[in-house]
Amino acid sequence: MDALFLTHEDIDHTGSVAHMLEDFEVEKIIVSDYFKLPNEDLQQFKKHNISIEQVNRDDSIVIQGQKFHVIAPNKNHYSNNENSLVLYTELGGNNWLFTGDISKSQEKEIMDAYPNLRADVLKVAHHGSNTSSDKGFLDQLKPDVGLISVGENNMYGHPTSEVLADLKEKGIYILRTDMDGAVQYRFNGRDGTFFTFLP
Repeated sequence: MDALFLTHEDIDHTGSVAHMLEDFEVEKIIVSDYFKLPNEDLQQFKKHNISIEQVNRDDSIVIQGQKFHVIAPNKNHYSNNENSLVLYTELGGNNWLFTGDISKSQEKEIMDAYPNLRADVLKVAHHGSNTSSDKGFLDQLKPDVGLISVGENNMYGHPTSEVLADLKEKGIYILRTDMDGAVQYRFNGRDGTFFTFLP
């Protein structure tokens, strides 16, 4: 694996890293400047000869010719969710935005900083929580597809009916891992297709 992006420290975003390192060779791990790495994780990464790359707003990351632009964070918000790594890339004919667990306040800050930002494919923030996916954010991005990473029958009730209704109202096609399983995008040049796989 060329790189592993960790959006922030919460266990639902980092809990499987140790298992992944047992099954895959990972060249580097990419986190924000404000990501706090526990000593045990640092020791584990060192043991596997994995480099750590810390990034901030407007940094560019190039992996095997694929460029990712860092949209956020731009400063320390003293919150794991608000410090989520937000990434933009162009892949398979689509513009993609990966949002971690940012809230509506961070979405608004991103809109102010990038008024021309658009995304064909949006990784819906915070598993479809109603603390995220501001209507103005959706209006600006104009996504065609919304990806929701969420556990089946989770205790938080994600994704919320409110967010699902907003996405549907705007004609955004929803793919959610609790119902559709793993989501894969296969592409060749500027054409691609989504595939889903249930366990």
